[in-house]
Amino acid sequence: MEEEKKIIENEEEENEDEEKQDSFIVRANEAAARQEKANEQLAELLERQESLYAGMQKAGKTEAGVTSKTEKQKTKENVEKQFEGTGINPFDGAGADALH
Repeated sequence: MEEEKKIIENEEEENEDEEKQDSFIVRANEAAARQEKANEQLAELLERQESLYAGMQKAGKTEAGVTSKTEKQKTKENVEKQFEGTGINPFDGAGADALH
């Protein structure tokens, strides 16, 4: 009788262990499915961002309104041409005083 109880208890413990393992596997599969869905959404957003950025580049614009170095250089050259022959250097502090 006592041996039968031990056998039954062992079988119940084994069943509980299998249920825990099954539960763990089910949760892991659910987590994997959520991760796959999130990855798909991220890929879609990345494609949209790349498309938007490509459109900005075609339009000659850069991120956050920052001008490129070549545009800055062109602007500096234009300013130098404007002040050419005036004796005023617009890039030092004295230039601003001479304008007043």
